[in-house]
This record gives sequence, C-alpha cells and structure tokens, in this order.
Amino acid sequence: MGNNILLGAFRDSGLVGKSIYFVLFLASIWVWTIIVYKFLLFKRVRGLADAFLSQFHRARSANLFSLNSTRLAPEFNPFFSVYQSGCQELGRRIAAREGETKPTPEDRDKVQAAMDECGRAQTAEMDKYLVFLATSAAAGPLFGILGTLWGVLIAFRQMGIVGAATLDAVAPGISEALLTTVVGLGIAIPALLAFNYFTHVIAKTAERLDAFVADFLNAAQEQKEKGPGAAEAETPAERPAPRPRLPPTPASQRVISG
Repeated sequence: MGNNILLGAFRDSGLVGKSIYFVLFLASIWVWTIIVYKFLLFKRVRGLADAFLSQFHRARSANLFSLNSTRLAPEFNPFFSVYQSGCQELGRRIAAREGETKPTPEDRDKVQAAMDECGRAQTAEMDKYLVFLATSAAAGPLFGILGTLWGVLIAFRQMGIVGAATLDAVAPGISEALLTTVVGLGIAIPALLAFNYFTHVIAKTAERLDAFVADFLNAAQEQKEKGPGAAEAETPAERPAPRPRLPPTPASQRVISG
C-alpha cells in the first residue's frame, strides 16, 4: 500500500518536484553501485593482504625477493604493489654497488620513500569515488529541503487561489514536499553510513601498509647474503646430477697383457 502512496504523491507533483525526483533517482543508482563495488573490492583486498603477509613472513628469513611472482599480483593488490616497489628500489641500489648486499642507511631512506609513495598511490586508488558518497550524503537532504519548500510554496499558492485551507488545495503541495524529503534522506543516510565505513577501512589498510613498510625495511637490513639476483621464487634444492659413466669396453678391444 505504501507504493500506492508514493506513486500517488509522484503523480501529483509538478515539473520541479519530478525533476528533483529524477536527479535523486540517478544519484541513488550511482550511490548503490559505488557501495556494492567498494564493499566487494575491500573484501578482496583484505583477503589478498592476509594471504600476502602470511607468505611474506615465511619468506623474509630466507629471501626477501622471493615473492616476486605473478600469482601474487592480481588486478589490484596494494600490499604486493608496495612490496614490489621496495624490491625494485632496493635491487637497483644494491646492484649499483656490485658487492655489499646489506643496505646502507641511505638505501633504507630511499626504499622507504619509494614504498611510501606507492602506498599513497594505492590509498588514493582505494579512495576513488568516495567523494561522491560524501557529496550525496550532504546534498541529498538539501535536495529534499528544496522539494519541501517548493511543495509548501505550491500549497500556500493553492490556498490563496481557493481562498481557504481545504485539504484538496494543500494536499498536492504537502505530499510533494514530504516525498522529496523522504527520497533525499533515503539517499543521504546509506551514502553517509557507507562513506564512514569505507573511510575507516581505508585508514586501517593504510596503517597495515605502514607497518608492512617498517617490517620490509627491517627484513632488508637482515639480508646479508641475498641480493637482487634472487628475484624469482626459490625452489627446493635439487639433488646433484649423477656423474656420467663411461660405457664398458667391449671384450674384443681389451688389451690382454702377457
């Protein structure tokens, strides 16, 4: 029955009211598209982060460069991207010295700067489209107020024309005013809740990235014999190939002494 009330209020609305409904309807579609997309994206990022950090902690004591594998780099993985930027910068600086593999304090600063820059880029990527949620949360009620004022204006105008405050005179304007308020709040509330939640998730992810950068730098400081040449994942040591044996000499070719 509620649908009939809403449809009736929409039919009774004027051109301005219907224009406001149309704008809010388009905004609502985009808001919910962003909410669903970001929710699935952050869920995937959280799973990839847990898997990557688990493998990194297992590999850091053996070879810091051993996680350079394509299976750890899907379409969007902030932690692997930061790790890759650190490996590339550290590898370039170690290779330039052609000897000592342990990073110097200058190397540490440069690697940290490269990883921090990549981390900011990844955070900005996660923050994309959230500004529309913030805008919708702020503008939705304003559009509702605009429709409310317009509906009240229509109601008072009809009262002036009729000369009395009858229900038939004020009902269309009041219904238009209330409907625009409901639609505006219906967009602003989920947009505000989603924006606050996603902002919290991004802040927590940024904190984990900062902790990972520090962990990477500590692991790099511990690397003494591993260099940038070990860029691919290490494989278990293989048994040495057996030494080749000479074929037996035929009996007809043997030299019989005596």
